[in-house]
This record gives sequence, structure tokens and C-alpha cells, in this order.
Amino acid sequence: MKIEEFLAILSTQLYLSFDHYITLKSLFETPQAFVKNYHMVMSEKECRKITDKKIFLHVEKIFEECQKNNSQILYPTHDDYPSCFLKLQKPPLFLNIKGALKRDLNFISIVGSRTPSIRVQEWMNQYIPGVVQQDYCIVSGAARGVDQMAHKIALRNQKPTIAFLPSGLKQIYPKDFQGWEDSILACGGALVSEYDPFMSIWPSHFAERNRMIAMLGCLVFICEAKLRSGSYMTARLAIENSKTLCVLPSFPTDLQNAGGLNLLYQGAFPIRDDKDLLILLSAEKLKKSV
Repeated sequence: MKIEEFLAILSTQLYLSFDHYITLKSLFETPQAFVKNYHMVMSEKECRKITDKKIFLHVEKIFEECQKNNSQILYPTHDDYPSCFLKLQKPPLFLNIKGALKRDLNFISIVGSRTPSIRVQEWMNQYIPGVVQQDYCIVSGAARGVDQMAHKIALRNQKPTIAFLPSGLKQIYPKDFQGWEDSILACGGALVSEYDPFMSIWPSHFAERNRMIAMLGCLVFICEAKLRSGSYMTARLAIENSKTLCVLPSFPTDLQNAGGLNLLYQGAFPIRDDKDLLILLSAEKLKKSV
């Protein structure tokens, strides 16, 4: 185990900050050196937390589980770590990935209602295939409804898709997503979590997951969102991080998409069909290449 991997796993137990992680990485060359001397550079409170919870044994357990499960550990200085995450106020220090998170893929983040209207479902089935067939990789959150529909459309077209989970890879949430792993891996996609493999779902995990969905895509597409919803939260995170935001319009009195309509009023791009999406995606690709 490298010191970077050790500190990344340790962060799932101690909630280290990015600066704290970088400092500790520069101070210690090996996990053994850290275990021997951590009390010299950590506060008394932090030291008590480590001792009381026998964290080092748990770190070993997590590392062994990742090896056994053939899942990769990414950390901020890893070559495959998405550099866009370093722009976040709180970058994930530990990413547990099953599958491939290839840098050369062009990502589009798609989120929406857990109970999408029939019209939204019909629109997605008609137009999203035209996007994935142009080699854009769908990023979403594995939730029922729009998220799972987006993943499914990618898989149906034998294209990769990235699913960010609000739980560990051994505790996949939602439970009905547990059977998707083989198909996602077979198509070259990935399951991604910033939690240790044994971590169950907590309410705060949804917002933490959503910030990564918002950042990885070159744009964020909201198919349908209520004003108080995870999709609307993802849209706000996209705006805060200067990401291009686009929305599927609906009738003005449609409460199911009240959040989406609000975003359109504030300046999000309206999307009519796959051509609109592809024009925006091409513009984002051009920005990256300049």
C-alpha cells in the first residue's frame, strides 16, 4: 500500500481536508512511518480518534477489500484522478472505482426526477441514443427514474456509462441497481464511490455525490426537476462551478418540472432534441481544446 492510498483510505474515517492530506503526504513516505509518528503532527483530538476506533486495522480491511474486489483506489495525485474534482471546495480524497474512468471520454451529466412523466421518458428514449452514438459517455447517479433511464440507454447502445453511488461499492444503493454492475463493466463504464466499500447510505451522501456528477460532465442536462429535489441541487452545484447547464422545457404550470422551468428563467439553455445537445457539447469540446 502506498502512502497516498493509505491517506486516501484514512480520509474516509477521519474526514481529512485536502490541505491536510497534501501536508501528511509530504511528511511521510510510507504508511508504516505514519503509524509510528502520526502523534507528532496531529492534534490530541485526532490522535484519540485514531486510537479509540482502531482505524489502522480498518484501513487495512478496506485496502484488502479493494484488492479482493478488483476495485481501484484513486487519490488527488493519481494519474487517473479527474482533475476537475480539484476545483471543488471539498475534493474527494478517496475514490473507489470498479471499472474504467477513462480520461479520453467526453462526459455528459444527465439527472432528473425519480418519477419522470411519460413525455420525458418518451423524449429520452427518442433523443438520448443520438447523443451516446456520438461517443458521449453518460454520467449519472444510479437513482430510479431519469438517472437509471440514462444509464440504460447507454447500455442498450453498448456504450460506457459512469454511475456515481451515494454508498460504498459493497453496499450499492439503490438496491435494484446491484444487478447492473456486469453490464456497466462489459460496456467499458464504471461504478464510482467516495466512501469505503462497507459504507451504507446517509442523507448527506446525496449532495456529496451530486457535486461530482455536476463536475465530471462537460455540461449538465436536467430532464425534469422539482424545486426541492436532488436534480435541482445538482443544477445549483453546476452553476456554482461555472458549468454549462441545459434543461428540457415543459408547460409553465408543470409542477413536476418547476425547478427546471426556474433554471430556464435564470438562463439555462433549453433543449428541444439531440441536435441541440450535440451543438452545446461540441462547443464545450472546442473550449477544452483551446
